[in-house]
Amino acid sequence: MSEGLSGRIVRIVSNQEVLINKGTDDGVSVGEIFVVISSETEEVKDEATDEVLGKIRKVKIPLKVTEASERMSLLHTYRTVSVNVGGEGLGLGRMFAAPKWETQDEEINTDAEFAEDYVEVGDHVTSYGFTKTDPPSVLFVK
Repeated sequence: MSEGLSGRIVRIVSNQEVLINKGTDDGVSVGEIFVVISSETEEVKDEATDEVLGKIRKVKIPLKVTEASERMSLLHTYRTVSVNVGGEGLGLGRMFAAPKWETQDEEINTDAEFAEDYVEVGDHVTSYGFTKTDPPSVLFVK
């Protein structure tokens, strides 16, 4: 396990997979969780005293290692989301139909125009270890 190991995304393979520049030579293991983190840090202040308490980075998305070679690893989304593929949408045909919910794999957001949590080549990743729970939505900057 390589908890705390940092690397970068070197290729976006699909809307659910990326390659990173760390592999088994660095201690990466299949099943390990990495998080894609924002490059900007945010200061956290105590509003009562105006004292800076520290800095954080936002987590864009957690990903799981599905394959690892010596110098790179393939990471895949592992969480699911419920999506309405039935009624109550746009258009007369869907407007009056009943909702139909499906569970789908979460997708990596690669569209910078619509969200600040978009993922791109060069983004930082850091290992979060093996866990059955989701990583936090922010990480402390040391």
